[in-house]
Amino acid sequence: MNKLLCLGKIKFDLRDPDEVYFAQKEFDVLLGVKSTFVKTIAALIRGRPFSLIDDYVVHLITRLTYLGEGQGLLAKIHIRELVSIVKKATFFREIYVIFEAINKQGLKSILTQIGLSMTESNLDNERYDINPYCSLFLKHLRNEKILAVIRFIPFHTLFEYATEVKKLPAAVFRPKNGVNWKDYFDEKEAGVQKGIDELLEHMKKGEYRSPHFGLGKNHIGDFVDWASTDLRKPFLHYLHKYKGKGDPRISRALINLLKVSEGDTILDPFAGSGAFIADAPTMGINAIGIEILNIGKTIAEVKCNLGLSLSELKEHIIKLFEFIDSYEKDVITDELQNIKAKMKPGNGIAYENIAQHLPKILSTKKEIDRFQDIAIKKFFHILLSQQVVEFSEKKKVYDIMTTFKSYVEDRYLTLYATKKLGEILEVDFNKKR
Repeated sequence: MNKLLCLGKIKFDLRDPDEVYFAQKEFDVLLGVKSTFVKTIAALIRGRPFSLIDDYVVHLITRLTYLGEGQGLLAKIHIRELVSIVKKATFFREIYVIFEAINKQGLKSILTQIGLSMTESNLDNERYDINPYCSLFLKHLRNEKILAVIRFIPFHTLFEYATEVKKLPAAVFRPKNGVNWKDYFDEKEAGVQKGIDELLEHMKKGEYRSPHFGLGKNHIGDFVDWASTDLRKPFLHYLHKYKGKGDPRISRALINLLKVSEGDTILDPFAGSGAFIADAPTMGINAIGIEILNIGKTIAEVKCNLGLSLSELKEHIIKLFEFIDSYEKDVITDELQNIKAKMKPGNGIAYENIAQHLPKILSTKKEIDRFQDIAIKKFFHILLSQQVVEFSEKKKVYDIMTTFKSYVEDRYLTLYATKKLGEILEVDFNKKR
């Protein structure tokens, strides 16, 4: 039986060298075979079938590799469905599948078994972009044989990169005095959508562009083609400071190590802030989390709810921002005095740092509590809580509501980019799991 050669190219922005070995365990479980550790991907080009590959594809394979001990993993597998693996894989920037077909009909048969439906007319070109995450490269050999290279970009990689589109010029501008918040967010959304389109185009055909370092970045490649010092925060991870939360990449890989299939259900009886189960909906997996602490439970509920309606959330954001803009200092109420009493003045820097902001915090929370949608209410509660934590830990002179609005905007645009990319990739975040 014909076999496929699979090369998993490890992400070049790993933050811990031990993740390379975690990546191998994930790769082996997903493919069901034992892989070979590849220290230098470029060295593979000396032998078959890599030596037969055109220079253009070689450039793709050897570009943007991890600079640590290992750069990839190599495995021979029987012909099988692979698209589901691309949807779940964590530690890989790209996955390449290489094989030889005896003729065009044989090529089409193998592609169908992999999970890629194509017509024979599609196979007449040297390159065919099957969808936003998959490209096919063909080279005709002797005796009608065809060398095929499939380049997959895992969904997780694309969702991580989608968070970078907020940094592009079309989405980076600040509100002016007297801003119309609806128009402001409409323009922000248009900028994010433009960035998503630019990202997908760059991932397909931006391989000869060198990223611009330092100031003046204005292209998506300037952000995704180098190991940024900024931690990429896909989906709604890192929503709130919570001690003991799991690493999102490790948590996603652990789900894969459990050999969980699409439609299966996982249980985390000590869910914490939901790091382990948050990615399950993005992988087509049902998840149940149990947590005794209210703060952890609420963070997890928000983090795992990627099906939140963008239009309704945006409407509530505009209402809340308009309320904050019209805020007038309240008379000190009994409720505010009770809160101050519970915080025990003089018994720690937390009180000293946050006391001056309490009137605005309380007023904003009361406005949030008026919202009828429970999921949206929890979304705002957690983001406001995060600002309270930050301002309590370190004295800050600027206005807490200004930073709160910026944080709400950032998290909304992250969710917006995630859901728009999900629509393109046909990932259903609204399905109840």
